[in-house]
Amino acid sequence: MAISINHRTAPVELRELLHLNSDEIKALLEGIKKDLMKEAFVLSTCNRTEIYGIPRDNSLSYKDLENYLLDFKPVNGVKDEHFEKFFSCSAMSHLCKVSAGVDSQMTGDNQILGQVKEGFQMAEEKGLVSFLMKRVFDSATRVGKRAKTETDISEGAITISYAAIQLIEKIFSNFSKKSALVVGMGETGEIA
Repeated sequence: MAISINHRTAPVELRELLHLNSDEIKALLEGIKKDLMKEAFVLSTCNRTEIYGIPRDNSLSYKDLENYLLDFKPVNGVKDEHFEKFFSCSAMSHLCKVSAGVDSQMTGDNQILGQVKEGFQMAEEKGLVSFLMKRVFDSATRVGKRAKTETDISEGAITISYAAIQLIEKIFSNFSKKSALVVGMGETGEIA
């Protein structure tokens, strides 16, 4: 099963508030392992926070998983409709789309596959990966790699920062004497 709050389902303000840094992901994984899932991993980027996993108990609902996330990281204004829910094959299909950059705000996003790998690595370190989740991860990363190498999906503007720079170049024919302020200290700010 999986839940996802992303660029299609929630405004940027909510996505930013629900973003989890590495330490938060590790702490959330510890709780998930203890309370909810046999196997799981968490993906949190500037445009999405997602939890994938195999429940300990078949009675675990999507709402239980949403509430667990919101108890861990309380954010006002998050509603059930801000979450997409996936089960079984649809969860696998969603992860493959994410890994390939098809389900990104910037189609072909080059960063997402690395972010999926980082999320999986943290889950592995916390003991939340065994045979089935490893197979899911291997399949998703294989799809992501093939999409990048066998298609043109990653051509053109593939990050928000790159798209912003292209737009600036169109507006200002010569901006060598212009100054710019990059707001934010994350990876996207560094890329710009």
